[in-house]
Amino acid sequence: MLLKSSKFAMVGGKLMIFEMPMKLVPIAHLLVCTVLLIGLGGCASTRKISDPLTLSSVSALAQPLSAGILGGDFGQSLDRTSMNRAVQAEYIALEKGRSGSPVKWKGLSEISGKVIPQQPYQVGSSDCRRYEHILQDGGTEKRATGTACRNDKGSWVPLK
Repeated sequence: MLLKSSKFAMVGGKLMIFEMPMKLVPIAHLLVCTVLLIGLGGCASTRKISDPLTLSSVSALAQPLSAGILGGDFGQSLDRTSMNRAVQAEYIALEKGRSGSPVKWKGLSEISGKVIPQQPYQVGSSDCRRYEHILQDGGTEKRATGTACRNDKGSWVPLK
C-alpha cells in the first residue's frame, strides 16, 4: 500500500507543497525488529564479568572432582585456570559425555587435555563412571584414570 507524504518548501517566495510516495511497513516487521532490539540490548551490559573459569566459580557440582586425579601429582603442573578447565571438562564428560568420546579443554599456556568417559554403571542407587584424563604439555603427555560416582546432591565424587 502506498501513501503520500507532504513536504513544504518556499520556492521563489511562494509556499509549495510536494507530495511524495511513502511505503507502509507492515506492523509485524516493526514488532519483530523491536523484539530483536530489546533482546540484543541485554547483551550490551556494562557490568564487569570476572573470568568465569576462576577456582571460586567452578560449580558446586564439579568442585569435588578437583580432589580426584587432578588433585594429586597428575594435576600438579596445572595453573589455576587450567585446573578449572580440566575439572569442568571432567564434570561435563561424566555428566553428559558419550562413552569413548573425548571432552577437550585448553589452558592459558601450552597445556591442554581431554577427558574420555567410559560406560556408566550403577553401584547401589548411585551412577558411576570410569574415565581417562590425558594432559598434554608441549610435547609431553600424561595419562591417569579415575572413577567417580554421583551423590544424592548431583555432584560427581571421585573414588580413591
